[in-house]
Parts: sequence; structure tokens; C-alpha cells
Amino acid sequence: MESLALLVSLIVFPAMFGGPIALIVTFVRPLIRYRVLQILTSVIAFSSCLVGIYLIALRVSSGGTIIGVIGVSTGVISLLRIRRLSKFN
Repeated sequence: MESLALLVSLIVFPAMFGGPIALIVTFVRPLIRYRVLQILTSVIAFSSCLVGIYLIALRVSSGGTIIGVIGVSTGVISLLRIRRLSKFN
């Protein structure tokens, strides 16, 4: 049972925290090289979108669907912000 709980937490983590973290990072001024931060944030946001779509497609419960929608929406918004900010730099 403990391994199942660990597996579920690893599946839900990118959608629940990855998208919002990626979105917050797009608003913070970069302290490290901008290109490295941009790639890292893109990877986090893309994984959040993938896991969110997976959770939405499962239709297990309304909680999983809500977490999936939050992951997809914040991931897409952060990817759009990264793309828009990269055009200016």
C-alpha cells in the first residue's frame, strides 16, 4: 500500500505543483542564466500539461479532474509566457 501511495504522489505531483511553480518562475527575475531557466521552466510546464491531460482523460474522480485542469491551465499559461518573453529577449 505504501508503494501505491508513492506511485500516486509521483503521478499527481507534476500536475499539482509543476504548473503553478512554472508559472511563478515566469514572473520572477532570473538570477541564473536566462536560457537555462527558460528550458527548465518549459520542461516543468510541459510535464505538467502531459500529466494534467492524463488525469483529465482518466475520469477517476472530480478531484483528479480538477487537479488535471489546474495543471494543464497553469502549464499552458506558463508556456505562453515563456514564448512571449523569449520574443523580447
